Amino acid sequence: MTDQYKNLQVKRRKGIGGVIGSILGRNISNKDIEKDIERVLQSFEQLLGTRSEALKRRDSRRIETAKALQDESTFMARNPNLALVGFIQNTLRISNRSPVVFLRNLRTQVPVIRRYPGELCTYILNELAAAEAQLGETDFGALAKLHSEIESGKSEEHIVGLLKTPPGSIQLDKEIAGIRDRKVRNKIRAVRAALTDDEVTYLERYQKQVRSWQQRGISPQDAIRETKVFLNGGVPGYLGLLSHFHDEELEERLKSNPAFLALFRHESMPIYLTRLRDKVATYEREGGWEDFDDYYRNIPRISKVFIEEFGNTKIADLLKWEKKRIRENPKAWVEFLDKEIREVTAPGYLAEHVIGPYIFALYSIFGQRIAELKARKKPELADLKDALDSFFGFYKKLARKIIKKAASMRRDARSELKKLRKAYDILNNRCTDALFNFSMAQIKILHQDLKNEMLRRARNARDFARVTQKYIEKFKQIMGSDVAAASVSPYRGAALLFSAERSYWVAQGITANLRSIRSLFSWDKMSKKIDELNTYLVIAEKRFDELDKFIKENLQFLAPQQLIKDQTRRLDIHGRPATRTA
Repeated sequence: MTDQYKNLQVKRRKGIGGVIGSILGRNISNKDIEKDIERVLQSFEQLLGTRSEALKRRDSRRIETAKALQDESTFMARNPNLALVGFIQNTLRISNRSPVVFLRNLRTQVPVIRRYPGELCTYILNELAAAEAQLGETDFGALAKLHSEIESGKSEEHIVGLLKTPPGSIQLDKEIAGIRDRKVRNKIRAVRAALTDDEVTYLERYQKQVRSWQQRGISPQDAIRETKVFLNGGVPGYLGLLSHFHDEELEERLKSNPAFLALFRHESMPIYLTRLRDKVATYEREGGWEDFDDYYRNIPRISKVFIEEFGNTKIADLLKWEKKRIRENPKAWVEFLDKEIREVTAPGYLAEHVIGPYIFALYSIFGQRIAELKARKKPELADLKDALDSFFGFYKKLARKIIKKAASMRRDARSELKKLRKAYDILNNRCTDALFNFSMAQIKILHQDLKNEMLRRARNARDFARVTQKYIEKFKQIMGSDVAAASVSPYRGAALLFSAERSYWVAQGITANLRSIRSLFSWDKMSKKIDELNTYLVIAEKRFDELDKFIKENLQFLAPQQLIKDQTRRLDIHGRPATRTA
Protein backbone atom coordinates (compact mmCIF):
# COMPACT_ATOMS: atom_id res chain seq x y z
CA MET A 1 0.00 0.00 0.00
CA THR A 2 1.40 3.44 -0.93
CA ASP A 3 2.52 5.95 1.69
CA GLN A 4 0.09 8.49 0.22
CA TYR A 5 -2.80 6.12 0.80
CA LYS A 6 -1.64 5.34 4.34
CA ASN A 7 -1.84 9.03 5.14
CA LEU A 8 -5.51 8.97 4.09
CA GLN A 9 -6.51 5.93 6.17
CA VAL A 10 -8.48 6.72 9.32
CA LYS A 11 -9.76 4.33 11.95
CA ARG A 12 -13.53 4.41 11.98
CA ARG A 13 -13.85 4.37 15.77
CA LYS A 14 -12.04 7.71 15.95
CA GLY A 15 -13.95 9.39 13.14
CA ILE A 16 -12.54 11.67 10.46
CA GLY A 17 -14.14 14.70 12.09
CA GLY A 18 -12.20 14.02 15.26
CA VAL A 19 -8.92 13.72 13.32
CA ILE A 20 -9.37 17.02 11.54
CA GLY A 21 -10.68 18.63 14.68
CA SER A 22 -7.61 17.49 16.57
CA ILE A 23 -5.48 19.55 14.21
CA LEU A 24 -7.29 22.60 15.53
CA GLY A 25 -7.74 21.45 19.09
CA ARG A 26 -11.49 20.80 18.91
CA ASN A 27 -13.96 17.96 18.10
CA ILE A 28 -16.45 18.16 15.25
CA SER A 29 -19.27 15.71 14.63
CA ASN A 30 -21.28 15.71 11.40
CA LYS A 31 -22.99 12.46 10.34
CA ASP A 32 -23.42 13.36 6.67
CA ILE A 33 -19.81 14.46 6.28
CA GLU A 34 -18.50 11.36 8.08
CA LYS A 35 -20.70 9.15 5.89
CA ASP A 36 -19.17 10.70 2.75
CA ILE A 37 -15.68 10.29 4.15
CA GLU A 38 -16.27 6.62 5.01
CA ARG A 39 -17.57 6.05 1.47
CA VAL A 40 -14.46 7.67 0.03
CA LEU A 41 -12.17 5.60 2.23
CA GLN A 42 -13.96 2.35 1.25
CA SER A 43 -13.48 3.19 -2.42
CA PHE A 44 -9.80 3.85 -1.87
CA GLU A 45 -9.58 0.58 0.09
CA GLN A 46 -10.89 -1.31 -2.94
CA LEU A 47 -8.71 0.55 -5.43
CA LEU A 48 -5.46 0.77 -3.51
CA GLY A 49 -5.91 -2.13 -1.14
CA THR A 50 -7.19 -5.39 -2.63
CA ARG A 51 -6.87 -4.67 -6.35
CA SER A 52 -3.63 -2.70 -6.18
CA GLU A 53 -1.95 -5.38 -4.08
CA ALA A 54 -3.16 -8.10 -6.48
CA LEU A 55 -1.63 -6.11 -9.33
CA LYS A 56 1.69 -5.96 -7.50
CA ARG A 57 1.71 -9.75 -7.09
CA ARG A 58 1.00 -10.20 -10.79
CA ASP A 59 3.80 -7.80 -11.62
CA SER A 60 6.23 -9.85 -9.52
CA ARG A 61 5.30 -12.95 -11.51
CA ARG A 62 5.67 -11.00 -14.74
CA ILE A 63 9.24 -10.17 -13.82
CA GLU A 64 9.98 -13.77 -12.78
CA THR A 65 8.57 -15.19 -16.03
CA ALA A 66 10.55 -12.63 -18.07
CA LYS A 67 13.78 -13.72 -16.38
CA ALA A 68 13.05 -17.39 -17.07
CA LEU A 69 12.26 -16.61 -20.72
CA GLN A 70 15.57 -14.84 -21.16
CA ASP A 71 17.44 -17.86 -19.78
CA GLU A 72 17.69 -20.27 -22.74
CA SER A 73 18.77 -23.24 -20.63
CA THR A 74 15.77 -22.81 -18.32
CA PHE A 75 13.44 -22.54 -21.31
CA MET A 76 14.80 -25.72 -22.88
CA ALA A 77 14.68 -27.66 -19.61
CA ARG A 78 11.12 -26.69 -18.73
CA ASN A 79 9.60 -26.75 -22.22
CA PRO A 80 7.03 -29.60 -22.24
CA ASN A 81 7.36 -30.05 -26.01
CA LEU A 82 11.07 -30.75 -25.71
CA ALA A 83 10.54 -33.00 -22.67
CA LEU A 84 7.98 -34.94 -24.72
CA VAL A 85 10.47 -35.21 -27.60
CA GLY A 86 12.81 -37.06 -25.25
CA PHE A 87 9.95 -39.32 -24.17
CA ILE A 88 9.09 -40.10 -27.82
CA GLN A 89 12.69 -40.96 -28.65
CA ASN A 90 12.97 -43.26 -25.64
CA THR A 91 9.68 -44.99 -26.51
CA LEU A 92 10.90 -45.57 -30.07
CA ARG A 93 14.13 -47.06 -28.73
CA ILE A 94 12.46 -49.56 -26.39
CA SER A 95 10.02 -50.49 -29.19
CA ASN A 96 12.96 -51.64 -31.36
CA ARG A 97 11.78 -49.09 -33.93
CA SER A 98 8.72 -51.24 -34.71
CA PRO A 99 5.88 -48.89 -35.75
CA VAL A 100 3.19 -51.16 -34.33
CA VAL A 101 4.93 -51.65 -30.98
CA PHE A 102 5.85 -47.93 -30.89
CA LEU A 103 2.23 -46.81 -31.34
CA ARG A 104 0.97 -49.46 -28.96
CA ASN A 105 3.37 -48.18 -26.30
CA LEU A 106 2.27 -44.60 -26.95
CA ARG A 107 -1.39 -45.57 -26.52
CA THR A 108 -0.64 -47.18 -23.16
CA GLN A 109 1.28 -44.07 -22.10
CA VAL A 110 -1.41 -41.48 -22.90
CA PRO A 111 -1.67 -40.40 -19.20
CA VAL A 112 2.10 -39.70 -19.26
CA ILE A 113 1.83 -37.77 -22.53
CA ARG A 114 -0.88 -35.58 -21.01
CA ARG A 115 1.61 -34.44 -18.36
CA TYR A 116 3.40 -32.42 -21.07
CA PRO A 117 0.66 -30.06 -22.33
CA GLY A 118 1.65 -28.25 -25.48
CA GLU A 119 1.63 -28.38 -29.25
CA LEU A 120 3.33 -31.77 -29.53
CA CYS A 121 1.06 -33.33 -26.89
CA THR A 122 -2.06 -32.14 -28.74
CA TYR A 123 -0.69 -33.39 -32.06
CA ILE A 124 0.10 -36.88 -30.72
CA LEU A 125 -3.26 -37.27 -28.95
CA ASN A 126 -5.14 -36.20 -32.10
CA GLU A 127 -3.19 -38.63 -34.29
CA LEU A 128 -3.73 -41.51 -31.85
CA ALA A 129 -7.46 -40.71 -31.73
CA ALA A 130 -7.62 -40.71 -35.55
CA ALA A 131 -5.80 -44.06 -35.66
CA GLU A 132 -8.19 -45.53 -33.11
CA ALA A 133 -11.18 -44.33 -35.15
CA GLN A 134 -9.82 -46.04 -38.28
CA LEU A 135 -8.12 -49.13 -36.87
CA GLY A 136 -10.11 -49.81 -33.73
CA GLU A 137 -9.15 -50.07 -30.07
CA THR A 138 -7.76 -53.63 -30.27
CA ASP A 139 -4.15 -54.30 -29.34
CA PHE A 140 -2.83 -55.95 -32.52
CA GLY A 141 0.11 -57.68 -30.88
CA ALA A 142 -0.54 -61.13 -32.42
CA LEU A 143 -0.94 -59.67 -35.92
CA ALA A 144 2.21 -57.63 -35.45
CA LYS A 145 4.11 -60.74 -34.41
CA LEU A 146 2.77 -62.63 -37.43
CA HIS A 147 3.80 -59.80 -39.73
CA SER A 148 7.26 -59.73 -38.17
CA GLU A 149 7.64 -63.50 -38.58
CA ILE A 150 6.77 -63.30 -42.28
CA GLU A 151 9.17 -60.38 -42.83
CA SER A 152 11.95 -62.33 -41.10
CA GLY A 153 11.60 -65.11 -43.70
CA LYS A 154 9.99 -67.89 -41.65
CA SER A 155 8.77 -70.94 -43.62
CA GLU A 156 5.20 -71.35 -44.86
CA GLU A 157 4.78 -74.40 -42.64
CA HIS A 158 5.73 -72.30 -39.60
CA ILE A 159 3.37 -69.44 -40.55
CA VAL A 160 0.45 -71.79 -41.27
CA GLY A 161 1.06 -73.37 -37.88
CA LEU A 162 0.70 -69.94 -36.24
CA LEU A 163 -2.51 -69.36 -38.18
CA LYS A 164 -4.10 -72.68 -37.19
CA THR A 165 -2.84 -73.48 -33.69
CA PRO A 166 -4.70 -72.24 -30.58
CA PRO A 167 -4.47 -70.13 -28.54
CA GLY A 168 -2.56 -67.97 -31.04
CA SER A 169 -5.11 -68.62 -33.77
CA ILE A 170 -7.94 -67.56 -31.45
CA GLN A 171 -6.16 -64.30 -30.63
CA LEU A 172 -5.61 -63.68 -34.33
CA ASP A 173 -9.34 -64.11 -34.91
CA LYS A 174 -10.10 -61.50 -32.24
CA GLU A 175 -7.60 -59.00 -33.60
CA ILE A 176 -8.75 -59.41 -37.20
CA ALA A 177 -12.34 -58.88 -36.02
CA GLY A 178 -11.18 -55.66 -34.31
CA ILE A 179 -9.97 -54.06 -37.57
CA ARG A 180 -12.50 -51.36 -38.43
CA ASP A 181 -11.54 -51.01 -42.07
CA ARG A 182 -13.84 -53.61 -43.62
CA LYS A 183 -11.90 -53.91 -46.86
CA VAL A 184 -8.60 -54.56 -45.07
CA ARG A 185 -10.26 -56.91 -42.56
CA ASN A 186 -11.88 -59.05 -45.26
CA LYS A 187 -8.69 -59.18 -47.30
CA ILE A 188 -6.64 -60.53 -44.38
CA ARG A 189 -9.35 -63.03 -43.49
CA ALA A 190 -9.65 -64.33 -47.05
CA VAL A 191 -5.90 -64.90 -47.47
CA ARG A 192 -5.63 -66.51 -44.07
CA ALA A 193 -8.57 -68.85 -44.74
CA ALA A 194 -7.11 -69.84 -48.09
CA LEU A 195 -3.68 -70.60 -46.62
CA THR A 196 -5.07 -72.73 -43.82
CA ASP A 197 -8.02 -74.28 -45.73
CA ASP A 198 -10.11 -73.49 -42.68
CA GLU A 199 -13.25 -72.69 -44.65
CA VAL A 200 -13.06 -76.01 -46.48
CA THR A 201 -12.66 -77.81 -43.17
CA TYR A 202 -15.73 -76.14 -41.71
CA LEU A 203 -17.78 -76.57 -44.91
CA GLU A 204 -17.09 -80.32 -44.91
CA ARG A 205 -18.07 -80.55 -41.27
CA TYR A 206 -21.29 -78.56 -41.81
CA GLN A 207 -22.17 -80.60 -44.91
CA LYS A 208 -21.88 -83.78 -42.89
CA GLN A 209 -24.19 -82.31 -40.25
CA VAL A 210 -26.76 -81.37 -42.94
CA ARG A 211 -26.77 -84.96 -44.24
CA SER A 212 -27.77 -86.17 -40.76
CA TRP A 213 -30.90 -83.98 -40.75
CA GLN A 214 -32.85 -86.41 -42.94
CA GLN A 215 -32.29 -89.25 -40.50
CA ARG A 216 -33.10 -87.03 -37.50
CA GLY A 217 -36.33 -85.76 -39.01
CA ILE A 218 -35.33 -82.22 -38.21
CA SER A 219 -38.04 -79.62 -37.65
CA PRO A 220 -38.20 -76.36 -39.65
CA GLN A 221 -37.28 -74.36 -36.55
CA ASP A 222 -34.20 -76.49 -35.81
CA ALA A 223 -33.13 -76.40 -39.46
CA ILE A 224 -33.28 -72.59 -39.42
CA ARG A 225 -31.43 -72.40 -36.09
CA GLU A 226 -28.58 -74.70 -37.17
CA THR A 227 -28.27 -72.97 -40.55
CA LYS A 228 -27.84 -69.63 -38.77
CA VAL A 229 -25.05 -71.15 -36.70
CA PHE A 230 -23.35 -72.35 -39.92
CA LEU A 231 -23.55 -68.86 -41.38
CA ASN A 232 -23.00 -66.60 -38.35
CA GLY A 233 -21.25 -68.73 -35.71
CA GLY A 234 -21.90 -67.57 -32.15
CA VAL A 235 -21.59 -71.12 -30.74
CA PRO A 236 -18.29 -72.54 -29.43
CA GLY A 237 -16.59 -74.65 -32.10
CA TYR A 238 -18.43 -73.01 -35.01
CA LEU A 239 -17.03 -70.30 -37.28
CA GLY A 240 -19.56 -68.42 -39.39
CA LEU A 241 -19.18 -68.91 -43.13
CA LEU A 242 -20.47 -65.34 -43.54
CA SER A 243 -19.51 -63.66 -40.27
CA HIS A 244 -16.02 -65.14 -40.07
CA PHE A 245 -14.96 -66.21 -43.57
CA HIS A 246 -17.07 -63.55 -45.32
CA ASP A 247 -17.83 -65.90 -48.21
CA GLU A 248 -19.87 -63.50 -50.36
CA GLU A 249 -20.32 -66.00 -53.21
CA LEU A 250 -21.86 -68.53 -50.83
CA GLU A 251 -24.12 -65.84 -49.39
CA GLU A 252 -25.38 -64.86 -52.84
CA ARG A 253 -26.22 -68.45 -53.75
CA LEU A 254 -28.15 -69.05 -50.55
CA LYS A 255 -30.22 -65.87 -50.80
CA SER A 256 -31.25 -66.67 -54.37
CA ASN A 257 -32.03 -70.36 -53.75
CA PRO A 258 -35.80 -71.15 -53.73
CA ALA A 259 -35.47 -73.88 -51.09
CA PHE A 260 -33.61 -71.48 -48.75
CA LEU A 261 -36.30 -68.79 -49.18
CA ALA A 262 -39.12 -71.33 -48.74
CA LEU A 263 -37.78 -72.44 -45.37
CA PHE A 264 -36.74 -69.11 -43.92
CA ARG A 265 -40.00 -67.40 -44.98
CA HIS A 266 -42.44 -70.25 -44.64
CA GLU A 267 -44.33 -68.46 -41.85
CA SER A 268 -44.77 -65.28 -43.91
CA MET A 269 -46.27 -66.92 -47.03
CA PRO A 270 -49.66 -67.92 -45.49
CA ILE A 271 -50.01 -64.36 -44.16
CA TYR A 272 -49.37 -62.94 -47.63
CA LEU A 273 -51.89 -65.35 -49.22
CA THR A 274 -54.53 -64.38 -46.65
CA ARG A 275 -54.04 -60.68 -47.41
CA LEU A 276 -54.54 -61.39 -51.11
CA ARG A 277 -57.68 -63.45 -50.42
CA ASP A 278 -59.18 -60.68 -48.24
CA LYS A 279 -58.47 -58.11 -50.93
CA VAL A 280 -60.24 -60.18 -53.58
CA ALA A 281 -63.20 -60.89 -51.26
CA THR A 282 -64.05 -57.18 -51.05
CA TYR A 283 -65.99 -57.56 -54.31
CA GLU A 284 -68.95 -58.68 -52.22
CA ARG A 285 -69.19 -55.22 -50.68
CA GLU A 286 -70.50 -52.23 -52.52
CA GLY A 287 -67.67 -50.62 -54.46
CA GLY A 288 -65.30 -53.51 -53.72
CA TRP A 289 -64.49 -54.24 -57.35
CA GLU A 290 -61.77 -51.62 -57.30
CA ASP A 291 -59.58 -53.78 -55.01
CA PHE A 292 -60.25 -56.87 -57.12
CA ASP A 293 -59.30 -55.00 -60.28
CA ASP A 294 -56.02 -53.96 -58.64
CA TYR A 295 -55.31 -57.61 -57.73
CA TYR A 296 -56.17 -58.90 -61.18
CA ARG A 297 -54.02 -56.34 -62.99
CA ASN A 298 -51.01 -57.12 -60.77
CA ILE A 299 -51.03 -60.92 -60.96
CA PRO A 300 -47.66 -60.90 -62.89
CA ARG A 301 -46.09 -58.84 -60.11
CA ILE A 302 -47.64 -61.06 -57.42
CA SER A 303 -46.25 -64.17 -59.17
CA LYS A 304 -42.79 -62.59 -59.06
CA VAL A 305 -43.17 -61.98 -55.30
CA PHE A 306 -43.83 -65.71 -54.72
CA ILE A 307 -40.65 -66.58 -56.61
CA GLU A 308 -38.27 -63.92 -55.22
CA GLU A 309 -39.61 -63.61 -51.68
CA PHE A 310 -40.91 -67.09 -50.86
CA GLY A 311 -39.13 -69.37 -53.38
CA ASN A 312 -42.48 -70.92 -54.38
CA THR A 313 -42.51 -71.39 -58.16
CA LYS A 314 -45.56 -73.69 -57.96
CA ILE A 315 -47.96 -70.98 -56.76
CA ALA A 316 -46.37 -68.47 -59.14
CA ASP A 317 -47.10 -70.74 -62.12
CA LEU A 318 -50.63 -71.50 -60.87
CA LEU A 319 -51.46 -67.81 -60.66
CA LYS A 320 -50.54 -67.31 -64.30
CA TRP A 321 -52.48 -70.40 -65.36
CA GLU A 322 -55.61 -69.57 -63.32
CA LYS A 323 -55.67 -66.08 -64.73
CA LYS A 324 -56.28 -67.58 -68.18
CA ARG A 325 -58.87 -70.02 -66.81
CA ILE A 326 -60.78 -68.04 -64.15
CA ARG A 327 -60.34 -64.61 -65.66
CA GLU A 328 -62.34 -61.87 -63.86
CA ASN A 329 -64.33 -64.12 -61.55
CA PRO A 330 -63.64 -62.92 -57.98
CA LYS A 331 -65.60 -65.75 -56.38
CA ALA A 332 -63.47 -68.35 -58.17
CA TRP A 333 -60.31 -66.48 -57.14
CA VAL A 334 -61.39 -66.56 -53.49
CA GLU A 335 -61.90 -70.33 -53.75
CA PHE A 336 -58.47 -70.75 -55.38
CA LEU A 337 -56.68 -68.71 -52.71
CA ASP A 338 -58.52 -70.53 -49.89
CA LYS A 339 -57.32 -73.83 -51.33
CA GLU A 340 -53.69 -72.65 -51.45
CA ILE A 341 -53.87 -71.37 -47.87
CA ARG A 342 -55.15 -74.74 -46.66
CA GLU A 343 -52.39 -76.51 -48.55
CA VAL A 344 -49.42 -74.45 -47.24
CA THR A 345 -50.69 -74.65 -43.66
CA ALA A 346 -51.37 -78.39 -43.71
CA PRO A 347 -49.34 -80.44 -41.12
CA GLY A 348 -47.33 -82.41 -43.67
CA TYR A 349 -46.66 -79.55 -46.06
CA LEU A 350 -43.33 -78.38 -44.55
CA ALA A 351 -41.89 -81.88 -44.27
CA GLU A 352 -42.80 -82.82 -47.81
CA HIS A 353 -42.45 -79.59 -49.75
CA VAL A 354 -39.96 -77.48 -47.70
CA ILE A 355 -37.58 -79.47 -45.42
CA GLY A 356 -36.70 -82.19 -47.91
CA PRO A 357 -35.88 -79.84 -50.81
CA TYR A 358 -33.97 -77.55 -48.42
CA ILE A 359 -31.71 -80.36 -47.10
CA PHE A 360 -30.89 -81.42 -50.63
CA ALA A 361 -30.23 -77.82 -51.77
CA LEU A 362 -28.01 -76.90 -48.80
CA TYR A 363 -26.00 -80.12 -49.08
CA SER A 364 -25.45 -79.44 -52.78
CA ILE A 365 -24.46 -75.78 -52.29
CA PHE A 366 -21.91 -76.70 -49.61
CA GLY A 367 -20.48 -79.47 -51.80
CA GLN A 368 -20.18 -77.16 -54.80
CA ARG A 369 -18.42 -74.50 -52.71
CA ILE A 370 -15.98 -77.08 -51.29
CA ALA A 371 -15.02 -78.16 -54.79
CA GLU A 372 -14.49 -74.53 -55.89
CA LEU A 373 -12.30 -73.68 -52.93
CA LYS A 374 -10.14 -76.78 -53.39
CA ALA A 375 -9.73 -76.04 -57.06
CA ARG A 376 -8.67 -72.41 -56.69
CA LYS A 377 -5.04 -71.36 -56.68
CA LYS A 378 -3.67 -71.38 -53.19
CA PRO A 379 -2.18 -68.01 -52.09
CA GLU A 380 1.44 -67.66 -51.06
CA LEU A 381 2.94 -66.09 -47.97
CA ALA A 382 3.63 -63.00 -50.06
CA ASP A 383 -0.12 -62.55 -50.45
CA LEU A 384 -0.59 -62.65 -46.67
CA LYS A 385 2.29 -60.21 -46.26
CA ASP A 386 0.67 -57.83 -48.77
CA ALA A 387 -2.62 -58.07 -46.90
CA LEU A 388 -0.89 -57.29 -43.60
CA ASP A 389 1.16 -54.53 -45.22
CA SER A 390 -2.06 -52.82 -46.24
CA PHE A 391 -2.99 -52.74 -42.57
CA PHE A 392 0.34 -51.99 -40.94
CA GLY A 393 1.21 -49.45 -43.63
CA PHE A 394 -1.07 -47.03 -41.81
CA TYR A 395 0.90 -47.66 -38.61
CA LYS A 396 4.18 -46.97 -40.36
CA LYS A 397 2.85 -43.76 -41.86
CA LEU A 398 1.47 -42.60 -38.51
CA ALA A 399 4.67 -43.47 -36.64
CA ARG A 400 6.73 -41.53 -39.20
CA LYS A 401 4.45 -38.50 -38.81
CA ILE A 402 4.84 -38.45 -35.02
CA ILE A 403 8.61 -38.97 -35.16
CA LYS A 404 8.94 -36.25 -37.82
CA LYS A 405 6.87 -33.83 -35.74
CA ALA A 406 9.00 -34.51 -32.65
CA ALA A 407 12.19 -33.91 -34.63
CA SER A 408 10.88 -30.63 -36.02
CA MET A 409 9.95 -29.46 -32.50
CA ARG A 410 13.52 -30.00 -31.34
CA ARG A 411 14.96 -28.41 -34.46
CA ASP A 412 12.73 -25.32 -34.26
CA ALA A 413 13.02 -24.81 -30.49
CA ARG A 414 15.41 -21.83 -30.69
CA SER A 415 13.47 -20.02 -33.40
CA GLU A 416 10.32 -20.61 -31.38
CA LEU A 417 12.04 -19.12 -28.35
CA LYS A 418 12.81 -15.96 -30.34
CA LYS A 419 9.18 -15.63 -31.43
CA LEU A 420 7.95 -16.08 -27.87
CA ARG A 421 10.41 -13.50 -26.54
CA LYS A 422 9.30 -10.97 -29.14
CA ALA A 423 5.61 -11.48 -28.42
CA TYR A 424 6.24 -11.43 -24.66
CA ASP A 425 8.22 -8.19 -24.85
CA ILE A 426 5.31 -6.42 -26.53
CA LEU A 427 2.83 -7.52 -23.85
CA ASN A 428 5.40 -6.94 -21.11
CA ASN A 429 5.98 -3.34 -22.20
CA ARG A 430 2.25 -2.70 -22.28
CA CYS A 431 2.01 -3.91 -18.69
CA THR A 432 4.89 -1.77 -17.43
CA ASP A 433 3.51 1.30 -19.21
CA ALA A 434 0.04 0.78 -17.74
CA LEU A 435 1.49 0.16 -14.27
CA PHE A 436 3.65 3.29 -14.53
CA ASN A 437 0.65 5.38 -15.58
CA PHE A 438 -1.37 4.06 -12.66
CA SER A 439 1.46 4.82 -10.21
CA MET A 440 1.85 8.34 -11.56
CA ALA A 441 -1.90 8.89 -11.28
CA GLN A 442 -1.70 7.77 -7.64
CA ILE A 443 1.06 10.25 -6.91
CA LYS A 444 -0.71 13.10 -8.67
CA ILE A 445 -4.20 12.52 -7.29
CA LEU A 446 -3.30 11.46 -3.75
CA HIS A 447 -0.06 13.27 -3.05
CA GLN A 448 0.03 16.33 -5.20
CA ASP A 449 -3.68 17.10 -5.36
CA LEU A 450 -5.42 15.69 -2.31
CA LYS A 451 -2.72 15.56 0.37
CA ASN A 452 -1.14 18.92 -0.47
CA GLU A 453 -4.50 20.65 -0.63
CA MET A 454 -5.56 19.11 2.70
CA LEU A 455 -2.31 20.22 4.34
CA ARG A 456 -2.60 23.69 2.85
CA ARG A 457 -6.11 24.16 4.25
CA ALA A 458 -5.10 22.67 7.60
CA ARG A 459 -2.17 25.12 7.85
CA ASN A 460 -4.51 28.00 7.05
CA ALA A 461 -6.85 26.87 9.82
CA ARG A 462 -3.93 26.49 12.23
CA ASP A 463 -2.47 29.90 11.35
CA PHE A 464 -5.89 31.53 11.72
CA ALA A 465 -6.30 29.92 15.11
CA ARG A 466 -2.86 31.15 16.26
CA VAL A 467 -3.49 34.71 15.11
CA THR A 468 -6.89 34.90 16.80
CA GLN A 469 -5.82 33.08 19.96
CA LYS A 470 -5.19 36.41 21.78
CA TYR A 471 -8.80 37.44 21.24
CA ILE A 472 -10.00 34.25 22.84
CA GLU A 473 -7.65 34.70 25.81
CA LYS A 474 -8.75 38.35 26.24
CA PHE A 475 -12.40 37.31 26.19
CA LYS A 476 -11.73 34.68 28.84
CA GLN A 477 -10.01 37.28 31.08
CA ILE A 478 -12.83 39.80 30.76
CA MET A 479 -15.49 37.22 31.36
CA GLY A 480 -13.61 35.82 34.29
CA SER A 481 -12.97 39.12 36.14
CA ASP A 482 -16.45 40.47 35.54
CA VAL A 483 -18.15 37.38 36.74
CA ALA A 484 -15.95 37.34 39.84
CA ALA A 485 -16.74 41.05 40.58
CA ALA A 486 -20.46 40.43 40.08
CA SER A 487 -20.72 43.88 38.55
CA VAL A 488 -20.12 45.39 35.16
CA SER A 489 -19.42 49.09 34.63
CA PRO A 490 -20.58 50.85 31.45
CA TYR A 491 -17.00 50.94 30.26
CA ARG A 492 -16.43 47.31 31.03
CA GLY A 493 -19.71 46.43 29.43
CA ALA A 494 -18.63 48.02 26.17
CA ALA A 495 -15.30 46.16 26.32
CA LEU A 496 -17.08 42.92 27.05
CA LEU A 497 -19.46 43.42 24.14
CA PHE A 498 -16.57 44.20 21.79
CA SER A 499 -14.61 41.17 23.01
CA ALA A 500 -17.64 38.87 22.60
CA GLU A 501 -18.21 40.10 19.06
CA ARG A 502 -14.54 39.52 18.22
CA SER A 503 -14.71 35.98 19.69
CA TYR A 504 -17.79 35.21 17.59
CA TRP A 505 -15.86 36.30 14.49
CA VAL A 506 -12.98 34.04 15.49
CA ALA A 507 -15.32 31.07 15.95
CA GLN A 508 -16.87 31.65 12.55
CA GLY A 509 -13.43 31.77 10.93
CA ILE A 510 -12.36 28.52 12.56
CA THR A 511 -15.60 26.84 11.51
CA ALA A 512 -15.14 28.03 7.92
CA ASN A 513 -11.61 26.60 7.83
CA LEU A 514 -12.82 23.26 9.18
CA ARG A 515 -15.57 23.10 6.60
CA SER A 516 -13.02 23.85 3.90
CA ILE A 517 -10.93 20.84 4.99
CA ARG A 518 -13.91 18.54 5.33
CA SER A 519 -15.28 19.54 1.93
CA LEU A 520 -12.21 17.93 0.34
CA PHE A 521 -13.69 14.55 1.30
CA SER A 522 -17.20 15.15 0.04
CA TRP A 523 -18.40 12.41 -2.35
CA ASP A 524 -19.22 14.94 -5.08
CA LYS A 525 -15.60 16.04 -5.27
CA MET A 526 -13.89 12.74 -4.54
CA SER A 527 -15.94 10.52 -6.91
CA LYS A 528 -14.31 12.15 -9.93
CA LYS A 529 -10.85 11.50 -8.54
CA ILE A 530 -11.77 7.92 -7.67
CA ASP A 531 -13.16 7.31 -11.18
CA GLU A 532 -10.02 8.80 -12.71
CA LEU A 533 -7.79 6.56 -10.62
CA ASN A 534 -9.97 3.52 -11.32
CA THR A 535 -9.66 4.12 -15.08
CA TYR A 536 -5.88 3.78 -14.87
CA LEU A 537 -6.22 0.68 -12.69
CA VAL A 538 -8.69 -1.02 -15.09
CA ILE A 539 -6.33 -0.42 -18.02
CA ALA A 540 -3.44 -1.96 -16.05
CA GLU A 541 -5.58 -4.98 -15.09
CA LYS A 542 -6.57 -5.54 -18.73
CA ARG A 543 -2.93 -5.42 -19.84
CA PHE A 544 -1.99 -7.99 -17.22
CA ASP A 545 -4.96 -10.15 -18.27
CA GLU A 546 -3.58 -10.17 -21.82
CA LEU A 547 -0.14 -11.13 -20.56
CA ASP A 548 -1.46 -13.85 -18.25
CA LYS A 549 -3.48 -15.34 -21.12
CA PHE A 550 -0.36 -15.42 -23.31
CA ILE A 551 1.62 -17.07 -20.53
CA LYS A 552 -1.07 -19.67 -19.91
CA GLU A 553 -1.32 -20.55 -23.61
CA ASN A 554 2.39 -20.48 -24.46
CA LEU A 555 4.60 -20.26 -21.35
CA GLN A 556 2.71 -22.03 -18.61
CA PHE A 557 5.74 -24.22 -17.98
CA LEU A 558 7.83 -21.13 -17.17
CA ALA A 559 5.29 -19.26 -15.06
CA PRO A 560 5.22 -19.61 -11.27
CA GLN A 561 2.64 -22.18 -10.25
CA GLN A 562 0.68 -19.57 -8.30
CA LEU A 563 -0.06 -17.77 -11.58
CA ILE A 564 -2.29 -20.58 -12.81
CA LYS A 565 -4.13 -20.75 -9.50
CA ASP A 566 -4.67 -16.99 -9.45
CA GLN A 567 -6.01 -16.98 -12.99
CA THR A 568 -8.76 -19.42 -12.01
CA ARG A 569 -9.49 -17.79 -8.64
CA ARG A 570 -9.18 -14.09 -9.52
CA LEU A 571 -12.83 -13.47 -10.31
CA ASP A 572 -13.93 -15.37 -7.21
CA ILE A 573 -11.64 -13.41 -4.90
CA HIS A 574 -11.64 -9.92 -6.37
CA GLY A 575 -14.62 -9.83 -8.71
CA ARG A 576 -14.41 -8.24 -12.13
CA PRO A 577 -12.30 -5.06 -12.51
CA ALA A 578 -14.53 -2.23 -11.36
CA THR A 579 -15.70 0.44 -13.76
CA ARG A 580 -17.44 2.25 -10.91
CA THR A 581 -16.34 2.38 -7.30
CA ALA A 582 -19.59 3.72 -5.93
